[in-house]
Amino acid sequence: MKYRLHILTFAFLFLCLNSFAGGGKKVKKLTEEEKIKLDFTYVDAARAKITGNLEEAISKYLECLKIDPKNDAAMFEIAQIYLNQKKMEESLSFAKQAADLNPANEWYLQLLADIYERNNQHKEVIRIYQQLIKNQPLKIEYYFQLASAYALAQKPDDAIKTFNRIEELNGINPDVSMEKEHIYVKQNKLDKAIEEIQKLVAAFPKETKYYGILAELYQNNKMEDKAQELYKKILVMDPNNSFVHLSLADFYRSKGEKEKSYNELKLAFENKDLDIETKLRILSSYYPLVFNSKEMMQQALELGKILVTVHYNDTRSFAIYGDFLIQNKNTKEARDNYREAIKLDKKTFAVWQQLFAAESELRDFESMLKESDEAITLFPTQPIVYFFNGLAKAQSNKNSEAVEQYKAGLNLVIDNKDLEEQLYASLGDSYDKLKDFKKSDEAFDKALNIKPKDTYVLNNYAYYLSLRVEKLEKAEAMSKLSNEIEPNSHSYEDTYGWILYKLNKYSDAKIWIQKALEHGGNKTAVILEHLGDTLYKLGDVQNAVQNWEEAKKNGKGSELLDRKLADKKLYE
Repeated sequence: MKYRLHILTFAFLFLCLNSFAGGGKKVKKLTEEEKIKLDFTYVDAARAKITGNLEEAISKYLECLKIDPKNDAAMFEIAQIYLNQKKMEESLSFAKQAADLNPANEWYLQLLADIYERNNQHKEVIRIYQQLIKNQPLKIEYYFQLASAYALAQKPDDAIKTFNRIEELNGINPDVSMEKEHIYVKQNKLDKAIEEIQKLVAAFPKETKYYGILAELYQNNKMEDKAQELYKKILVMDPNNSFVHLSLADFYRSKGEKEKSYNELKLAFENKDLDIETKLRILSSYYPLVFNSKEMMQQALELGKILVTVHYNDTRSFAIYGDFLIQNKNTKEARDNYREAIKLDKKTFAVWQQLFAAESELRDFESMLKESDEAITLFPTQPIVYFFNGLAKAQSNKNSEAVEQYKAGLNLVIDNKDLEEQLYASLGDSYDKLKDFKKSDEAFDKALNIKPKDTYVLNNYAYYLSLRVEKLEKAEAMSKLSNEIEPNSHSYEDTYGWILYKLNKYSDAKIWIQKALEHGGNKTAVILEHLGDTLYKLGDVQNAVQNWEEAKKNGKGSELLDRKLADKKLYE
């Protein structure tokens, strides 16, 4: 059985060999022994090529050429292999030899044309396809290739003549008409371009897309009335044609009729037949426009609302709508849309990130804790999930657990200095709450080593040191820097004032704490109490008590505030 199989395989490859080499010219007549050796060597070469051993295949084909130097089939095979290996010079050499030996073989000529085309030798490509058409004058594919070669060779008129020949052989063809229209537009022959599309409309009167192409051609060349007439005709023929509404939106926008343009855009968005990818591209184009335009923001929000209504089963609808809601400060509604997106598809990590950011802004740490627990199971290698989970736990006074999550995130973070710095800063906060001050300071120092001018870290670190009355000079320097980077922040000004208070610089402390009150801290109990303490140190007991009373009215001060008020005396 194995012997018979080898004989059959050999016979098949032998036929292939003869079919390729049929037109080849031989230098000499081969002996029977040479013929047998040639056939077996060719079979070995073909087998090597099929199995992917290309170097052996080339070697065997070259052996064939030693036996028969004019074997065009072997030359063709070698040329193909070299072409696939991008060895253009070698490929061209063997392909030319094969085609010269057998100029009637269309496979040889097509391969040669392909090589010339890749080398941008368009004149040679033209010559070969002219030869192929001469050999097979009814093969339309060759006319298309010839026209393309003419176009690439910057011979548009010859390309047009070739396309006309295709029409003579095959009748009106949409591909041909569109190619001719493109050429005429480039040549600024507008009348000819219009004529080509009009021919398409006449040939295919029920195809609305050709009316649309013609209308766009009119519109782009300031023939608005003709364009509008065609758009209206399309809507009569196909009232649900969403692409016409998009074209009309462009049309009215070009005329400065913004309201009409937007109304057409809404009609397109309301059409469920218009694919969501197109709608997403359009809506995404609003991103840079909404920051400085309330009108553009309202349009984006309205289109987003339409999108989630029409494409309620696509997670992308809710995600992009949520993004615009976030930009418009509708954080709660944005969070709800991100949740809807996640219900439809839990695998889109970017949506989870947006959800956690929204929850952080809303201070909805209870939801963040539950949802980040789920996200960790879905994305166990994403460090930012551990950051949000740690943040939620810290806000629930589970600081030991928060520390573990921050450390897990730090073990995973790669090439993301911002996140690494945030994790260290958060770790510093939690260690401070746990009264592990050494590790807290180490974490804050690492955060500042990454980002030395992070005002949040500078302020918090400095404030924690002031509460412990440790490293006050370092705290003063950090707090001063935070105020230089971000002036007029009542929180940062109060911290600086309080550090000055701890350094017994009461007059300077009073100045900075009063600044904090002027810049928005006048309803903050802690800042009011700090001013009271400072005034007391300066001997102004009456105003000190008054500020303590204001602190009491505006929230929860320190645990000593009630004693201060009761005794009208400072306790520390």
